[in-house]
Amino acid sequence: MTETSKFKHGDRVVYVPFGCNDLSEPCCEHGAVSSINEKFVFVKFDPKFLRVRYNGTEDVTAQACYPENLITEDEFNFLNHL
Repeated sequence: MTETSKFKHGDRVVYVPFGCNDLSEPCCEHGAVSSINEKFVFVKFDPKFLRVRYNGTEDVTAQACYPENLITEDEFNFLNHL
């Protein structure tokens, strides 16, 4: 189990759902951490068809995510270039 403490407010993350075998699949979503509790990381996901990158302070609803479904964008970029 991944700790929620790995993430902090404003971190850019990628949501990788269970069963997603390829990081290039459209099932992966980019967003920004808006808050964290002991069980979930709350992420404000970027709009899919706009070139907007959230930083976690926007007035949109955050989604609760299990931390094991999240990787940082830096990790995502590294893994995509292997």
